[in-house]
Amino acid sequence: MSRDDRLSRIGESTDAWRARKDSNKKLAYERKIVRKILIELGVPRMQLKLDMPETPEDQEWYMTLAWMEHMYSSCSMHFTVMETWNPDVWDLLRIRTRRNSFWPKWKELKEQFKEADKPIVCFFSLPQASGLGEAVLHNADLPYLSTEKPQDLIRFHRVTPTGENISMELLSSFIHRLGLVWDPLQ
Repeated sequence: MSRDDRLSRIGESTDAWRARKDSNKKLAYERKIVRKILIELGVPRMQLKLDMPETPEDQEWYMTLAWMEHMYSSCSMHFTVMETWNPDVWDLLRIRTRRNSFWPKWKELKEQFKEADKPIVCFFSLPQASGLGEAVLHNADLPYLSTEKPQDLIRFHRVTPTGENISMELLSSFIHRLGLVWDPLQ
């Protein structure tokens, strides 16, 4: 960050500062997820460095989920993150309760991306106390194999009354299964 950028922020309001801080957190989280997915699926680190844009305006977009969908359009899924949401893992098991925050959030995402005609994949962090890390909620039809590591087999699967299959699993398991149907190098 240049000195001029810092000086321009002196008169920034608290709300603007909070919005910028949240935006930076979201970008950092998306970059972490994209980097993990692409490297696990075999994209060389050098290739990611070669794809980095030269202009600062484009660098803001680099390695985000939107960038990944644009650069690797062969993947037929829509990626998103749940922002500022601390999930209660037990909400996955509660199908119909008034206090459940999980499934209404999923409904909002489906409404937001209903014209996409692609499976929706949503990344979020599980509470730190669980020690599980990153998780994925999706309605993609991905194959299961018995060659997965035992720690990757934590998965909740739900079939809604409309017949939709929804899965919640750890990021490592999702990447393993995504690699069975999609190769980013092709």
